[in-house]
Amino acid sequence: MFEYIRDPDIITRIDTVAAGIYQDLLLIDQNTQGGTGLAAHWNEFYPSYFGQVSQIASTYIVAEII
Repeated sequence: MFEYIRDPDIITRIDTVAAGIYQDLLLIDQNTQGGTGLAAHWNEFYPSYFGQVSQIASTYIVAEII
């Protein structure tokens, strides 16, 4: 069901979007008085969040099929 997520083009697109978000947050950090640390928080948050969303979606689909 989730084979598309292994497609190299999809992986590249997801990585590009995540990198773009990181770069935007880095700009905010660099141009906000005192800095905010948003980019660092993103790096901690994103991998865990993506993993959890993937697991929840997979569990839901399997439960609906069975």
